[in-house]
Amino acid sequence: MASVLYATLMPGSNLKSMDHIGFSNLLKFDNSDKVVHACMFFGLAFLIQSTFKLSIKKYILIPFLISFMIEILQGIMPYGRTFDWYDLLANTFGILLATGLVQSIKKAKS
Repeated sequence: MASVLYATLMPGSNLKSMDHIGFSNLLKFDNSDKVVHACMFFGLAFLIQSTFKLSIKKYILIPFLISFMIEILQGIMPYGRTFDWYDLLANTFGILLATGLVQSIKKAKS
């Protein structure tokens, strides 16, 4: 969770300087950051579901609220980041994808 908070709340200019592996070369298409958002929140939701025993609603609600709060913080912090409904939508997609996957795995095991 700390890495999601760090990556989403740091100044946008720092993101490019952190790309030592060259991920930016793979993501050279419009709105590629939405793929990154979905992947980050897929991982966060997967981790929450792997760690805690909660209801499905809470598996979705907790990471969604984290995502929503991050977007609000981006809008009020002075780092040149802004609230973006499409980021929130991408985050939600990642959360729902992780929840569906984990629930399918649990169902297959039982």
